[in-house]
Amino acid sequence: MKNCIICGGQHQKMIYDGLLMNCMDCGFVTANLEIGYADLQSIYSEKYFKGDAYDDYPRDKAEHQQNFSKRMTAVEKIIPEEKLKKIFEIGCAYGFFGELVTKKWKAAYSGIDISKEATEFAKTTLNLNVFCGDYLESFPHKFDFDTVFMWDVIEHLINPMMVVKKISAEISQGGFIVITTGDIGALLPRLQGKKWRMISPPAHLHYFNKRSITKLLEKNGFQVIDISYPAVSRSVRQIFYSLFIQKREECPAILQKIYNGIPEKMNLSLNTRDIMVVVAQKR
Repeated sequence: MKNCIICGGQHQKMIYDGLLMNCMDCGFVTANLEIGYADLQSIYSEKYFKGDAYDDYPRDKAEHQQNFSKRMTAVEKIIPEEKLKKIFEIGCAYGFFGELVTKKWKAAYSGIDISKEATEFAKTTLNLNVFCGDYLESFPHKFDFDTVFMWDVIEHLINPMMVVKKISAEISQGGFIVITTGDIGALLPRLQGKKWRMISPPAHLHYFNKRSITKLLEKNGFQVIDISYPAVSRSVRQIFYSLFIQKREECPAILQKIYNGIPEKMNLSLNTRDIMVVVAQKR
C-alpha cells in the first residue's frame, strides 16, 4: 500500500471488504485501485451524464442552477467582490455555473472538463470559454485567475494533491478556492457505511472529512475560511432514478411507469448534511 497522498502517513487500513483504504493518521479515504486518464475519459463520456450517474443532467439544468445560485449567494458573503472577477472552474461539465457567473457577476470566466460532449455544449450553446482536457496537462504555463471553483469534482480527480498544488502556484495573491465534496466523517456516512451513496469507485476515488480537506489545502498554502453544509435541490425524477433504477441491469415495468409519471419540473430540497462547501484563501 502507498503512503497517504494527503499526510504521507503509512498507517492505512482496508475498509469495506478492501474497496477503500482509510488513513488512520488524517482520516483520508481513497479507492483501493489504480486508474489513469484514459479510464476517466471512458467513465465521463456522454453516457455518464445521460444514463449512468445522472438520469439526464442537461434536462435538470434548472435544478443545477438553483443549487449554484444558492452557493453563489453564500460565497458572496465570504469572498470580496474584486476576487470574483476572474474565475476558473475545474470540472465545468455543461457550463451551467459558468452561464450564471458571466451574467450575475459579469466575471471573466474559463472552465475545463474532460468530457468532450459537455464542453462542446458549453462552448457552442452557452458561448463559454471552456476547454476539454486535463488541467494538469492542458495549462503547462501560468494561468491567471482570482478564484477557482470545483463543484463536486475533487473526489473524481486522480491526484487532488497535484491539482491543488498547481492551483496554488497559479492563483493570484489572496485568491480563493471553493470546493464541494462529500464529508465521509459526517453522521450519515458513518451510519450507512459501505451503502453511503457517495461510495462509488471508480467514479468517486477520494473521500474527505473536514480534517483531511483542511490538511490538503493548508499543505498547499491555503487557509480554510469557512466550511458549511447547504441543502441541495434535486429533481424528483433524478432522486427516483438514483434510488430505484440506476444500478439495475433491467428496470421492471412498474418502476419505469412510476418514473415516467413524475413531472419533469418537480424537485425537492434536501439537506443530509454530508456534502460540505469549503472556502479557502491563498496565504
